[in-house]
Amino acid sequence: MSSTQDVIDDFINNAEKLYDQNIKGEDGFSVDFQKLKHLSASLKISSDSQYKSSAGEKPENKKKNRYKDILPFDTTRVKLSTINNASDYINASFIKGTDGKNSYIASQGPLPHTVTDFWRMLWEYRISTIVMVCREIELGKQKCERYWPQEQELKQYDDILIILTREENSEHGFVIRHLVVQRGQEKRKISQIQYKAWPDHGVPRIRDEILNMIKYARDIQPYSMDSQVPLCIHCSAGCGRTGAVLAIDYFRNLLLHKVCTCVDVCLLYT
Repeated sequence: MSSTQDVIDDFINNAEKLYDQNIKGEDGFSVDFQKLKHLSASLKISSDSQYKSSAGEKPENKKKNRYKDILPFDTTRVKLSTINNASDYINASFIKGTDGKNSYIASQGPLPHTVTDFWRMLWEYRISTIVMVCREIELGKQKCERYWPQEQELKQYDDILIILTREENSEHGFVIRHLVVQRGQEKRKISQIQYKAWPDHGVPRIRDEILNMIKYARDIQPYSMDSQVPLCIHCSAGCGRTGAVLAIDYFRNLLLHKVCTCVDVCLLYT
């Protein structure tokens, strides 16, 4: 078996080849990104039922979507327990990890009227770590409703109580919030990690900050094939920045477990 360093070296070499490619003026990464866009477009119009988003299109659920064109697939959407015949819908999806299990929840940032649903999801799926990759307001627009309290403040959403016990700024550019969540007599701890310097439709200025944030998240919630608890990641829409963080963590786990040096995301999909 190759050493971890050999796997990383091979990965870097393959990545450099993509960078050096010039196909009609675009490097290999741009070409692969276009492949993904075409793949996504073809899935949306596919007759295959596993790519339908009928739950998110229901009249009673439309108001729960931040963007009308970003909906979870019916087959992978996160379902809430139903209360008084209410909808089980939330705009969030399960994403498989390197072991084929539901290792992630990719969610849109909560809207004012979906914060309670968001906390229900966190509680019902026993989430212990949240990675938030946006600000509440960006370029003057509300991108995510604030769903956590101020330090030592108590907030309540239905029967779920939340208190922020401590907030700290990491030297690597992200904020860490330590939350205690209570429902009935049961209390749990949740860590929220927020990175604020990633502009919507842009890229982070300091690459290492993102890598250090992901490493920190995995220090407090290690990737484990035995774990049934997903890592929850969200930005505003729950696809762009969320997908990038998820992909980096996914590849990081592949490299750490020495199982892949491939950087062809379309090949991994198949």
